[in-house]
Amino acid sequence: MKVLCTYHPASILHPRPVGNVGPTKESLLRAIQDDIARAAGGNVKSIVPPLPGPLGGLVVGVDTEYPNGEMTTVAVATNEGMLVWDNGSTRKKCACGQDTYDTPWFACYACRNADERIFLTTEPKRDILVTEEGKEAKKGKKQVKEVKSGALTSPAEVGVILVPQEVIGKILKNADVLIGHSMAEDVRFLWEAGLIPKEEKYLTGKALVDTLLVAKMAYEGRTSYKLEDLLAEFYTVEGWKRETRGKKPWDWTPEERARRCQLDAWATYMVAKSEWAKVDRKLYGFTVRYAMTLHRMTLAGSIVDKTTYHNIAQSVENQRNNLLDKLKKAGALLGKGNFDPSNDHHLRAVLYDTLAIPITSRTPKAKLPSVDRATLESLVECNRGGTKGFLEALVEFSKVDKLYTTYTEGLNSLIHWGEDRGWLPFNFITLGARTGRRSSVNPNSQNWPVAMRQMVRSRYPGGLIMEFDYAKLEPRIIGYLAKCDKLLSYFTVGGGYLDVARELFRTEVKAGTPLYVAVKSIVLGVHYGMQTDLMAEELWQEGIRFGNWEVHWAETDRIRNLYLQTFPEIEQYMARCEHDLATTGTVTGPTGRTLHLGGDGKHSKNQAINGPIQGTASDITGSALIDVETALLLELGISLPDWFDLLCEARRNFLTTAENGGIMRSQWEVPVLFNEVHDSLVLDVPKGEIDKTRELCVAVMRGVPTIRGMVPYLKDLPLDVDVKIGPTWGAK
Repeated sequence: MKVLCTYHPASILHPRPVGNVGPTKESLLRAIQDDIARAAGGNVKSIVPPLPGPLGGLVVGVDTEYPNGEMTTVAVATNEGMLVWDNGSTRKKCACGQDTYDTPWFACYACRNADERIFLTTEPKRDILVTEEGKEAKKGKKQVKEVKSGALTSPAEVGVILVPQEVIGKILKNADVLIGHSMAEDVRFLWEAGLIPKEEKYLTGKALVDTLLVAKMAYEGRTSYKLEDLLAEFYTVEGWKRETRGKKPWDWTPEERARRCQLDAWATYMVAKSEWAKVDRKLYGFTVRYAMTLHRMTLAGSIVDKTTYHNIAQSVENQRNNLLDKLKKAGALLGKGNFDPSNDHHLRAVLYDTLAIPITSRTPKAKLPSVDRATLESLVECNRGGTKGFLEALVEFSKVDKLYTTYTEGLNSLIHWGEDRGWLPFNFITLGARTGRRSSVNPNSQNWPVAMRQMVRSRYPGGLIMEFDYAKLEPRIIGYLAKCDKLLSYFTVGGGYLDVARELFRTEVKAGTPLYVAVKSIVLGVHYGMQTDLMAEELWQEGIRFGNWEVHWAETDRIRNLYLQTFPEIEQYMARCEHDLATTGTVTGPTGRTLHLGGDGKHSKNQAINGPIQGTASDITGSALIDVETALLLELGISLPDWFDLLCEARRNFLTTAENGGIMRSQWEVPVLFNEVHDSLVLDVPKGEIDKTRELCVAVMRGVPTIRGMVPYLKDLPLDVDVKIGPTWGAK
């Protein structure tokens, strides 16, 4: 029996449920069982890509390549044919009179004259093509014309028919729906090249099927969403990226680039055929719409003040160097002349061998003694004298080294510098976590320290940065979902955690005190499905301790149980989630976003409780993105296509001109969404638009008409917004 293995065995041994990012062990086991069952049942069909050639239809797969930020290749495909344009080949005239390409691997689109070179390589791996009727014929012009879809056995043997760019454009413009994998950048390149009409349906996602989103929505527990891996879930198919794997995209030959591009276009078409029926169309339409909004925020980017950045970078570098010098000297005194505090092996040797500190925790996979910051912080509390001072210096170095590598040295390569300022785009991952929460990458702007945020300033003279943050969004959501009116009231019209603390202890508790922090952590921990062990450990690591470990654990457990007794609806909500998990292996939030958790293990239970809360919070903020942008453009009388053109032009001007004045035309001084952090939206606002923008954004974020219209159940969820305004991001 042939078994289809789409999940690496190591993922079962070492699942990654932290932060709801990875699948749980239970969901992975269930997925592998499903794979084996499908394979054993003979339900995994073998497929091969179609021959290059004409295609048509209202639904077309598309892919682009842009290795150096400029579009080099565009391919279109269905399950019947593939065509590709590539700018890396010299044009010439075919004997039939049409423009074609002077390469050893071309075929003329007009006459399909392969000149016995239908294969991509000059020395084809096969000399035989099998026709649809199963007959074999030697490769030649006549036989090539007769060969139809499914004639080849391997993607490595697929030929290419290069066509002029206008042929690709005609196919795309005639299609009603375009299918692609992570489509936002593809749309921008096609839009700027004039290969698709400048119509709103592409910018809202109405004419797009994005198979990355579709695959994540159909089953969010996959370990890989790469096209090759996705296609291998549904079909027995040979991979096609081997020849480019390990090479930088700009080092691919035109031959490699064209073949890969057209096979990607075909693969995304086939993935959509397999997965589209599993997705709720309304929820997908909402998700792709805010995915396209996020892309426009990336195009807008942020403006970094050069002087502020360099001052911060220099300060962090000085702190790091001073601590590094201090720790190296300490290492030398301990007999480690080459001691490097950023090297985990060096840390283990000094801490656990030289200093003989007892091992308190080990790494999850290799089971080596832990040397992460949390471990170092816990060791500080258990040691005295010179050892404690050494450990404190290690903790401080860990913090500063993180700032240095991530936010200064690492950030510098991502900023496009002008004379006195730089342009930094924030890049977002739609559905970055299993729950539907988004994340960001290159840079990860979700957890920037306040000091680092202050390098971001307005692109407008006298402009301000405005941050609109949903107030206590997650506690409100759980109070609403659990139908707990008392808790909901505390977090809407009351004092939030202060009221909860007063309810639990029958006394006033001040914000910021250890008891307040403990109550907040325990309440959030309950909402995350945590049991007492993990809650007590996290509080202990944060330095909040009610006594020795036994006393601390008992007090944490008492507060946790007291909270559940005081608000019994929360426990009833948790029981409903666990029941859904036990009976269906899934849990679904009010927007319809479903988590396939696969069993009743500890991590699955935690995600079953927290998933609907996180997913609802994410979708509310996603609606805010859509609704705020829509309201701003309507207020200013700017169409979405005109706005997109402006963003593309401003980005292009900034990247191609020596002076950075082209980032936004003066006649278009409008509020710009450029970042989203957890439950907040960040805008760059011209001086004259401050009051109007504040009023509009607060009203829209409270109302979020898109999600309330899509999910009537949420129409009465009370929302409120806190506003921060300053000359830089994070400043008040």
